[in-house]
This record gives sequence, structure tokens and C-alpha cells, in this order.
Amino acid sequence: MKAITLWQPYASLVAARIKASETRGWPPPESVIGERIAIHAAARRLTAPAHNRLPFPVREAAFPLWLNSGWRMPYGAVVATATVTAAGRVIDRIRNGSEGTILSQDEGTVYHFEDDGLGDYSVGRWVWSLEDVEPLAEPVPARGQQGIWNWEPQNLASSAD
Repeated sequence: MKAITLWQPYASLVAARIKASETRGWPPPESVIGERIAIHAAARRLTAPAHNRLPFPVREAAFPLWLNSGWRMPYGAVVATATVTAAGRVIDRIRNGSEGTILSQDEGTVYHFEDDGLGDYSVGRWVWSLEDVEPLAEPVPARGQQGIWNWEPQNLASSAD
């Protein structure tokens, strides 16, 4: 299975179905569009706690069960799987009050993404839509890599909703 590594708390926010897209400076390989990928939490912590920069309070109940115990976010582990359903390069931003809509385009198709404040939606960046997210019942330790990498899952179980 292909995998991508995200900093915390963003990997856990994907697992909690709060963060519905990932932004990158590069497009996803065509081979992952429409495919399920693993969401991996980086082993190294950011120098400043990223959760202090979140634009809204994140409720404990929104997180998978493994995150609810003591607010310990997993590092160096696969936390969920998701399907990359679409991707596009940001071409414009439209403000509607406090909410923002991101227009992105790939091969003539225009996509609309909501600016959730959980990514870098600058013009020229790529937005990957993540759907059908399945948090794992327990984080699975794994060594991540930059870019898209191969992960060999063993006995995966998703958490109960």
C-alpha cells in the first residue's frame, strides 16, 4: 500500500475526519488517484507544537479512541487509511466571510475545496482530496519517508465509529 507522512497533529486530524485534504508542493502520482493510501504520523516533532496553531479548538471526542487517552498523539506510526479521490493545483482563492473556497484545476477540471485552515492553500500548491477515511484501531509503528512510499500493512483493523 502506498503511504504519505504528515506532521502531527495533521495526521491525527485526518484520522479524526476533521482534515479532509492534504496540501503539497507537488501533485500526487497518478497511480494513487482513486486508491487507498496509508496516513503516517511523522516520528519527529515540530519544533513548535503545531496544535497551538490550529484555527479552532479541537474537541477530544472527535479523535479516534487511541487519541482520547491522555491526548498523546502517536508519532512514527500509521494512524489511518484514506482514498485520494481528486487533486488539483490551487489557481485562486475566494473569500466568503470567514470561510474561503479554494479553486484548483487539473487537466481542465476545476475543483472546489474549503479552506479549513489546516493546510497551505497558496496559489500554485496542490490539494489532495482525502475521502473514505478509516482510522486504525491502534497506531501501527512504521518508519516513514518523504514523498510517497510503500508500506506493508499487517492485520489492519479500523476503529469502530
